[in-house]
Amino acid sequence: MKTGTLLASVLVVGSAVGHMATPSAVTACYEGGGPAEGYVHKETNLDFTVDRSSEKSVAFTESYNKFEGVSCSAVPAHKFGETAWCNTNGALCNRECPMSMPQKCADVDSFGVCTPTVKDICDTLQGSRDSCTSSSDAAQAKADDYLTVDVRASPCDGDEQSSTLNALKAYKVAYNNWATAFNNASQVCKVGETIRDYNGQSFMALHKNVDQVAKAAAAVCSEDDFNAEGSLPNLGSSVKNKAICEKMKNDLAKLSEDSQTSSKQIQCFSSKCQELTGKEATAFADMKSKFGVFDANYKKYFAAVKDFNDKVETKNAKLAAVQAAHVQLAEVKTATGAKFTKDYEVYHKFETGAANGNCGLTACEMESVCGYDIEADASAYVEKDANGNCRGRTVDLVEHCYAPEVTFTASNVKCSMTVDNAIRTVKYGNQDLTADSGSVDSWTSVKVFSFTDAGPTAKLEIYGEEYSNCDGCKCAGLGVHCVSDDSTSPWHNFVSDTTHWKSRVENSNGGDTEYATPCVSSSGFSLRGFSHDSRCDAEGSDGKYCKIWAAGAWANGAWANKYVRFSGSPYGPDTEQDTLFTIPTDDASQAECYGARYWDLRAAFGSDDTALGNHFTKYTGSGRENRDASCALSDAEARCYIDRYEDAKAFAGADLEKAREHYYETGISEHRDFVCPPGVKELKCYVQRYADLKQAFGTNYDTPGTSSALYKAGMHWFKNGKAENRDYSC
Repeated sequence: MKTGTLLASVLVVGSAVGHMATPSAVTACYEGGGPAEGYVHKETNLDFTVDRSSEKSVAFTESYNKFEGVSCSAVPAHKFGETAWCNTNGALCNRECPMSMPQKCADVDSFGVCTPTVKDICDTLQGSRDSCTSSSDAAQAKADDYLTVDVRASPCDGDEQSSTLNALKAYKVAYNNWATAFNNASQVCKVGETIRDYNGQSFMALHKNVDQVAKAAAAVCSEDDFNAEGSLPNLGSSVKNKAICEKMKNDLAKLSEDSQTSSKQIQCFSSKCQELTGKEATAFADMKSKFGVFDANYKKYFAAVKDFNDKVETKNAKLAAVQAAHVQLAEVKTATGAKFTKDYEVYHKFETGAANGNCGLTACEMESVCGYDIEADASAYVEKDANGNCRGRTVDLVEHCYAPEVTFTASNVKCSMTVDNAIRTVKYGNQDLTADSGSVDSWTSVKVFSFTDAGPTAKLEIYGEEYSNCDGCKCAGLGVHCVSDDSTSPWHNFVSDTTHWKSRVENSNGGDTEYATPCVSSSGFSLRGFSHDSRCDAEGSDGKYCKIWAAGAWANGAWANKYVRFSGSPYGPDTEQDTLFTIPTDDASQAECYGARYWDLRAAFGSDDTALGNHFTKYTGSGRENRDASCALSDAEARCYIDRYEDAKAFAGADLEKAREHYYETGISEHRDFVCPPGVKELKCYVQRYADLKQAFGTNYDTPGTSSALYKAGMHWFKNGKAENRDYSC
């Protein structure tokens, strides 16, 4: 919107009087003009004491700047599929799950003796497809939610803006009219006042002397006492002495009048001052009215813009959520798609009739199909002959084609829970869970998590945090109450207690990091809507939950039990997978983890534990930066670690706990990084890939520092390269 011209023609009241044209009233009074007909003179008529400085309407520039300062946020794409993100990442915005179930999975009885095996394969295929579909539905829901916010109509391009601008223009005209009237009245009154004051000071004595001369002339020229013919014998017969007397008296009368403070000229200025003062009042009333119209329109316009910008902010937040859902969907599609393809190949052997005999498989095919059962001791069932060909041993393999017998009935479980103060992660069977409802950052909000009972080997794991520096057994706690759609399930009315749960301190400051029996917390929090067992009986009390935490010690000015992980199951606590390692908490290890987590610290300080520790103390420990120096690897960090190092992947496979074990036992001592890309490795590739970066930053990758090539490359990526769609991959 162009408004420069609008402001350029605004008058400035009072300050530009000397540069304005002289009002015609001033010229008229100077040239002998008189007062208006019927004018009654008073000394105060030249007093112009109007003061408008307290009136809002006279501050036009302020009003203009307010209007000019209103701006609307950029309008995002209305539909998610139309966003720039989708245009750039087209594949990620595809929500289709290309997994068609085999038709014969609907009638597995046709496979005869192999029915149990085929049924298991079909169930696995369906599970992969359902997982992808569920993730796709979640992404669709986020896209639909994004669509609910409509910001296509910007008030900066609508009626609100145009009506406010028109009102501002009308206000500007009225303001200029008033400014002219104010300046005219002020100038005329001031000039008249100056003349009056000057006459009063300068002509006082003259006026007195003129009056005396006039009186003397009147006396001399009196017809009764004055002999005109005899008084001026030297003037000649052509001089009319009487005419001279009359002229002298008239001139003296005029001079007397001009030297008075209420002269004709003064009255002219006084009359004009009164007239222009009235015009100023009228112009001010009109300007004030126009300002009121503008102000009312501006308030509506400002409110509309604020509402619009708030909606844009909300829509952008929803955009981030829908993007995250689609990234997650892509990950699920990749994982489930690979598994679906592999399982379908196995199924295909049955469908085509290639299999016959013992479930239609040779020993090597059996290893492929039932590998989950016989992988550990495959040599008992298959061997290689002298030519290296696979052949089966004389072992009955049919039993391995049937689904293993289970001792539980699958049921749907919903667990209500809260942590004083916050829940960080929840897992079941090593799968991350997302809350169906509730805020994980507020203990007053009851969170609900859902899952399907997977039997005794699957445990419910909860990672919680206490915000304050206090003994968690007194100020923190976990409360859980679960129900199942199968009232006979052990999960039905399963609660937090001290028998079925174990807890341990993580990211500790000198506390125990091994799983142990939880402490009973005396915190005043509650799991709203559920009954609490104040005694915290070991077996629970009729479905009443117990408040539990992990015991910790006071060390180095802080309580150790700030972060606590819980593992529980109605089948009994399971800590086997969590006792593979102990998370290091010594200063040197935490300094190394601090560098391994953040690329900029690694680029700036390398593996210098002292420098890393000093940075933590100066910036993070003081609260100036919000960074994590613990050695507790998140799931994302554990995945990135095994993706970075082949030996770690060979050791851990996809087991994130094994990945953590490898880092603590090997990676930490070798200064390995678990930061997700880009790290220093990718930043080297980033510089090598682009000639302009190589020329700008050089290739000295071995010397750390904020002026190093790696540090500069990282800053360039996050400030410029990412937006320019540059590639840092190796």
